[in-house]
Amino acid sequence: MKRRSTTILWVVGISLMVVPASIVALAWLLGRSGMIGAWTGVLLFAIGFQLLRWASGIGVVLILAAIIVGQKSRLVSHHSRVISWILFIVVFILTCGFILRFPQILTATFKIPPFELWQSRIILGGERLSREVAYRVPDVGVVTDIQYEADRRLTIAGLRGAAFVNASGTPVAATRYEECKSEVDSVRTVTNEGPYFLCRGGWIEAPKLFDVSGGLIWSLSVTGDGVDDSAAGDLGDGLVVAVGYNGGTGVRLVDPFHSGNELWSQQDAGNIWNVEIATSEDKPDGFIIHSNSGGELVIRDKSGVVLSRLKPAIYLTKFSLTDWGADLHPDKLITSDENGIYVIGMDGNILARYPVDHQVDITHLKATVLRGSNGNPYLAVVQDYEQWHRSRLRIFDERNFTIYEEVLNDNCASLRTVSDPAGLETLFLGCDGVVIRYRARQD
Repeated sequence: MKRRSTTILWVVGISLMVVPASIVALAWLLGRSGMIGAWTGVLLFAIGFQLLRWASGIGVVLILAAIIVGQKSRLVSHHSRVISWILFIVVFILTCGFILRFPQILTATFKIPPFELWQSRIILGGERLSREVAYRVPDVGVVTDIQYEADRRLTIAGLRGAAFVNASGTPVAATRYEECKSEVDSVRTVTNEGPYFLCRGGWIEAPKLFDVSGGLIWSLSVTGDGVDDSAAGDLGDGLVVAVGYNGGTGVRLVDPFHSGNELWSQQDAGNIWNVEIATSEDKPDGFIIHSNSGGELVIRDKSGVVLSRLKPAIYLTKFSLTDWGADLHPDKLITSDENGIYVIGMDGNILARYPVDHQVDITHLKATVLRGSNGNPYLAVVQDYEQWHRSRLRIFDERNFTIYEEVLNDNCASLRTVSDPAGLETLFLGCDGVVIRYRARQD
């Protein structure tokens, strides 16, 4: 009877561990080979991943129980007992790991934020900054981009629309476009045409470009491999869109004003996690920068030729562009892993590391330099915990110490610093239907 019970526990325990892992692997293989569509692959992967997180822990416990039951049986040989004790130690370690990870699995599955994010509050440095609601823009949804235009106007772009604020700080117009499930960027050409609004797209939707009135200019027709990210910019010949694909399709450059005509395609980089179009002091005509499944930082010219392929000290996935220190060019990368937040230069070197909470690797990051009343450059970083409907704003000084920290009960996904004629700087934080203004108090 005991032997039968032991066998059942072993079979069930191993099955609980193997079956979900097989579903995840099968979804990846079939999706990469193109045998199933992107949506089917995502659904299978999601089901397998959710089952894996729970079933593997239960399976480990059942295997542990099988070993204990088997040890009590007199029918087990000495050799089998030795093997069982080795398995017991291994499974015991795995069980302890599962127990330690269980709170994180629970919060991730049921979207329960960790304790430090439960309450909206200023944790540190409230005496350093004044804080007020600058603009209420409920029709735009979550604000994902704020641009300071040449005529001192603000363009506030959100998931559902955009709002425009004149030089005196008064909202003067708004526009609506088809709701976007990813991020929306406000972009202009080098001749100041626009703004245009790019819905960056991803697995769940195709990239789209809207005009200033909200009219659809272009939408990518996705076939085969899905899209991971896209970015718009002017590389000298008008506005173009760089699209990064998964499934080894690589990166493509398209002309959205001519039916999405493909200008070039490069498949030498595997899966593309994140893509941006940027300029720098030594590359004023612009370039394309992206990460890939190899964790590399790849820089291309407007023809798609690789200018550099770098391997940062951390595995590079999602990032956004930022200025940093005394250099106001937004040609540095802000990114993160489970150990902290990093600023990375175009040479692949880490310029700064900020050790913060362990949940930072699941957040969307935006950053900008904010100068204090003493003129020192600080770095403001917002982390958007989208799944928990929370955000965290931190400001770091030049020694990388946190001087301001705030938890917000909202999705906040954009930052912008604006200087007034007197040289004092204002930080705008874009959240869900609202823009918050921060100013440094005078020392």
